[in-house]
Amino acid sequence: MGGRVLARAAHLLEEAHDSEGFSQVVLAAPDIDSDVFTDQDAAVLLKHSSGLTLYASARDRAIRLSATIHGGVRRAGDGTKPLVVLPRMETVDASEIDTDLIGHGYFAENKAVIDDLFMLIEHGFSAGQRNLREETQRRSYSVQRYYVLR
Repeated sequence: MGGRVLARAAHLLEEAHDSEGFSQVVLAAPDIDSDVFTDQDAAVLLKHSSGLTLYASARDRAIRLSATIHGGVRRAGDGTKPLVVLPRMETVDASEIDTDLIGHGYFAENKAVIDDLFMLIEHGFSAGQRNLREETQRRSYSVQRYYVLR
């Protein structure tokens, strides 16, 4: 639910024409409609931050359940392919990380994810500077780059 609150805060900054913003914005397993995020929220978050990173996992059962509850509407934190990948946003696929039964707390419970978040937030390292494997996916005549956490 934190992703929704953050997206709303960014929209309020936009409405107030406030130039203030965020440093690194991290969306870990965001339970946000992926189309709403892509079409509305991402641009505002990118405008009001110096960096935007999205973590997703195909093992996140809570995200898949949320999609079912929302009438099959895909969530931004769903790590099944194709991933939500946007220009100027770094997408990290955490599907290879071991998770608990529900799989939704991987970003707070797994050392590899915590270490990656530390390198991002504390040192400002881009995904290419962290211990991530670069991958690509084809989507609508374009090739999109994302990163895999291992």
